[in-house]
Amino acid sequence: MNYTVVFDVLESGYRMWWVPVIGLISTVATLLMGIYWDTLPPHRSASVFMRFAPFAFVLFWTAAVFLTTSKDYQNLADCLRNDRCQVVEGQITDFVPMPVNGHKDESFIVDGQRFTYSDFVGTAGFNHTRSQGGPIHNGIHVRIHHVGNEIARWEIARDP
Repeated sequence: MNYTVVFDVLESGYRMWWVPVIGLISTVATLLMGIYWDTLPPHRSASVFMRFAPFAFVLFWTAAVFLTTSKDYQNLADCLRNDRCQVVEGQITDFVPMPVNGHKDESFIVDGQRFTYSDFVGTAGFNHTRSQGGPIHNGIHVRIHHVGNEIARWEIARDP
């Protein structure tokens, strides 16, 4: 059977880069706020702790988010690269799409294995829901390389 690759974690790369970037921007903003605190309205003085506590918190949060998301990507990519993924193949059944307004995971079953995901959950694996243009529907034949619930590679069978 011939397949078309819909998603491959090795080709997609580290997709969560934008979250630590927001953290870095916030880190710079809170650092500048701490440095220039006395010049900000309403010109109140504050202890060094109060001036720089937000900076320390945002810096810690940014580092934690980067380490967590990059480790998730690296682990999934390493599993796919080194053939340590489980592979399931068959027709999609019991497809439950995510509503257009979100607030519920999308799910489906292939050969007894249930997969759930959402556009609103940060993951290195596949998470492109149907309501956002994803390719999934009941009856299509797929091959999925996965680690647990995380999809590292997604292929759809095409007609010969």
